[in-house]
Parts: sequence; C-alpha cells; structure tokens
Amino acid sequence: MSEEIEAETPAIRVNRSKWLVAFGVLQLCMGGLAGLVFVFLLYMVTASSPLGGQSGMDAKSLYPALVMYSLGTLWFITMGIGSIQARRWARVLILITSWFWLVGGIMGVANMALMMGSIGSMVGQQEDMPPGLFQGFYIVVIGFMAIFMVLLPTAFIRFYKSLSVRETCEMRNPQPAWTDTCPTSVLAQAMVFGIWPLSVLSFGAYNWMFPFFGFVLSGAAGAVCALLFGGVGVWLAFGSYRLKPVAWWSGVVMIVALGLSSVITYGTVDMMVFYEKMNLPPEQLEIMGQAQQLQRGAWSAVLGTSVGVIGVLSLLGYNHRYFFPLTAPTPAD
Repeated sequence: MSEEIEAETPAIRVNRSKWLVAFGVLQLCMGGLAGLVFVFLLYMVTASSPLGGQSGMDAKSLYPALVMYSLGTLWFITMGIGSIQARRWARVLILITSWFWLVGGIMGVANMALMMGSIGSMVGQQEDMPPGLFQGFYIVVIGFMAIFMVLLPTAFIRFYKSLSVRETCEMRNPQPAWTDTCPTSVLAQAMVFGIWPLSVLSFGAYNWMFPFFGFVLSGAAGAVCALLFGGVGVWLAFGSYRLKPVAWWSGVVMIVALGLSSVITYGTVDMMVFYEKMNLPPEQLEIMGQAQQLQRGAWSAVLGTSVGVIGVLSLLGYNHRYFFPLTAPTPAD
C-alpha cells in the first residue's frame, strides 16, 4: 500500500520549501515595518499638536494612509504565513500583487524622478545650497524607490512564477485551492475591481471629492457617486471570478467611463478647485497654491489615469478568451 501511495505522489524537479520560508519571512518583516508605520501615523492623528495650528495640516488627510498601512500589515503577514506553509492560494495572490506592485512602482519611480528634477532646478538657484547636496539626496531617494518598488517585486515575480515553486506548493498541498478555480489573469482582473471599493472609502477623508465628466463633486453628491461605483466594483469582482460574460462587458464600460470622466475633469478643471472641494484647511490651501509642482499635478493625473485605463483594458482584452471561450477554460498561470 505504501508503495502505491508513493507512486501516486508527483515528483518535483526542485523542492523550494526553504526558499518559500525565506520569502515568507521577508514578507513578515515587511508586514512588521508596515505595522510600525501604521502606529506612527496613528500617533500623529491622535496627537493634538503635530498636525494642528502651526503646520496647517489636517489630520484627516492621513486617514487613507492609515487604511493603506493597516491593510498592508495584514496582507504581508497573511501572505508571509501562507508562503511559509507553501499554500497554493498564497503563491497565486503574491504573484498577482507583485505584478501590481511592479507596474505601480515603475510609474511611481518615474513620477518621483520627474518631480524631483523640477524641484532640483529650483533648489539649484539658491546660493546657500551646498553643491551636490540635492544630487546626493536625489540618488538616495530614487535608488531606494527603485530597489523597493521595482527590483523587489521583480524578484517576487520570478520566484513565485517558477515551475518548481508551483510544484512544491502542489506537492505539499495536494487539494486544489479556491484560486485554482479560475485562470490567474482573471483572478487579477477580479482583484482590480475588488480594490476599487476599498479605494473609494478613502474619498471620505477628502469630503468625498469625485471627478465627474468636467465637474468636481463633493459632499453628499460625491459620496453617492463614489459608493455607487464602489458597489459596481464589488459586483464586477465576483462576476469576474465566476467568469460571467456580463461582468466582462460591464467592466469594459465602467473602466472607459471612469477613465474618460477623470481625464476630462483633470484636463479642464484647475487643481485648486480639487483642493478646495477636499475641504482642506485654509493654511494648507495657501501652501498648495504657492507650490508650482502641485499646480501641474493635473497632467500627472491625466497621464496616470490614461496608463491605468490602457493597462486594465489590456488585461480585459487578454481575458476575453476565458469569458467567451470556444472550449471550456482551464486554470493556468
């Protein structure tokens, strides 16, 4: 009997269990760092002096960061434990989020490089600035961002995408996971739509400011639009996971509509209108009005939105085969 069981156990090329533990521990450390940032931000929000009065900053502007770092803490800890245990679902989810991380990181590094280049040209005109100081600071910041936001997710993608890692997870956990019921790219699509409702909640910290086809909504009107689109995102996420054709078509319509709405609004409305609609303190509005780089933020928003829309539509186009198959779809990376 034991020989029969051994014969049924699939052989793997290389056992990557130790590396799965190493990558899992790394993610646990990242979760710990995110947790420390969360505690620091929570202190800044609850403290009465650091953000008030003299700084002109509004504590509620840190609420989205609080949500992001709290979710990041839970995510990295959960994924770290899942990687250590070689869970199938952990490998797939880490692979998907690493792609999101890499794409966002490339855009973030490029945007930071352009922004710091503009700041550097202004700083260079100051006579009291020591030569080479800003250039050194520029290299350190861009280098750190490149390592954390480009090289690190690239390493995660190469590792968790490898066949030996997949075989190791399948050997240690023979039973199919819930992530095996649909193709990985479709699961990524579902996660894109699932992230939208979470991001909508951050709008509340900014008076529900919502760009809507050339108008900047806020308050009750902005909340209704934001929550409506958030609810649609939840429906699209579940529909995509279940490979519903109507979810694919609806996703295309929503992405195009949101993209056009954002591009039209950011391209035609002055950025100070957005800041005013956010109900920011007068002191903070004055600072933003004097910052030329923030005034040019509209074009960064237009470019970022355009790239995001093209990326999501490309993903939807790739997944078309799974929603309208000539034959039954099979889960695959």
